[in-house]
This record gives sequence, C-alpha cells and structure tokens, in this order.
Amino acid sequence: MFSRMLKAHFGVEDPKELNISLRNMNALTELTRPQSGVDAFVSLIPQAIAAERAGDLVTVLRNDGKTGAAYHGPEGKGAGKTIASFAKTPFAPEAYYPHRIWLVVRRDYLASNPKVVTALLVANHRAVTSLVKAGTDEIVRVGSPNWGATPEAQKEWIDTVLWKRRGWSWITEGDVSTLVGLSTTKAIFQAPLEPESAIKTVALGAEVAKAAYEVVGKVPDRAAFDDSRSDTRGKPVWEIASWTLKR
Repeated sequence: MFSRMLKAHFGVEDPKELNISLRNMNALTELTRPQSGVDAFVSLIPQAIAAERAGDLVTVLRNDGKTGAAYHGPEGKGAGKTIASFAKTPFAPEAYYPHRIWLVVRRDYLASNPKVVTALLVANHRAVTSLVKAGTDEIVRVGSPNWGATPEAQKEWIDTVLWKRRGWSWITEGDVSTLVGLSTTKAIFQAPLEPESAIKTVALGAEVAKAAYEVVGKVPDRAAFDDSRSDTRGKPVWEIASWTLKR
C-alpha cells in the first residue's frame, strides 16, 4: 500500500528514492503503539483503529485516499478529505492497494470434483449474504475472536470490507486486474503477472462459478457487476472469454 501511495503522490514507488528507510514488523502488536526509532507506520485495521481510539497513534492517510486527524497538507488539516493524488492510483475510487482474499483449489481436484467446488462457492455466497443481512454487530460477534483489537474498532472496520459492501463474493475482471496491476510494483515483485497467464488460470474455475451463481438464483443481478462507483468490479468470471485484461 505504501508503495502505491508513493507512486500516486510522488511518481516513484521505491521508498529508497525518497530517502525513506523501512523496517519490517511482523507482530500485529507492534503496529498498535509507538515504537522506538520509528516515525510512522503502515498499519492494519482494525488494529490501527484501536490504536487511534486509545490515543497511541494518529492517522495521516488511509488506504481509501481519505486523510486522518494528523493530516496537514494541500487539502487542509484534519480527517475526511480525499487527497488529490489519490485520483492517480489505478484502483481509485476503491483504494491504493485493493485487498482481495482468494479461494484456491488444486487443478486435479477441480477436474475430478467440480460439484464439490461448486457447493463450496454456493456455501460461501450464502454465508456472505446471511452475514450482511444479520448486520455489523452480529458479524463482529461471530468473527471477533479471530481479528484482534477491540470489538468497537472491529465494527468500524467491518463496514469497509469488500464482501460486506458488495453483499456477494463472485470473482470479477476487476478483481483479477488487481493481481495484475499490483504485480507491476517493482519494489515488491520480481516480475509482473502477465494478463494472459492470469486469465488462463482463473478461467479454470469459470464453469463451477457459473454453476454456483445459477444455483443461488443469479444473485446479484447482472447489472451489479458493472457498478464500479465504490470498488473495482467488471464482468464476472463466467464471462471471462470477453475480458480485456491489461497490465
């Protein structure tokens, strides 16, 4: 995420070019309070929200391009402003770094057990729709023990999570474009992911996904996939033959 922020704002993605030294922190607890010798953090939520509520850290800029309470720059002071350079990131208006969690399956298992994979996708979709219907409080009650931070911070975070905002869980062309686009970040990846390679791999699951979509009554309506006002979407995976994925 930090590299994408630098790319959008300064035109470079390697922190070293701006004389910024990075220290990798693996423990989530280190991201919730000030550390000796460190000026700023690229933290995670809900941990970052909990740290700010506790008065231990103050947010400068969020992944969605919105400023935090510590911001002081061309857009003014304080929280809630969209930083101008955010428009330059390829995944605006969603995020500098569009988070995606992928379900994967071995190719041989998929070929031998397509109905099992379809059943998993149906169950995943039903879980998402049931949780969204249940509301944020119930989602936090179910998942809270696995997320860290406080339930209050978790509630603020959960409404920003992609599946909660969408209300469905199907793979789209836009989702795969995040893999291809992020792989071009030289400060992180050794080589970019070619669009053709991504399409070839994802296409293996197109038919089982289409079958699952039909089982659940084709929810959401087809028009929902084209609505990219808040996140990166596009044609669903079962229309992969007409994708125009680019790097």
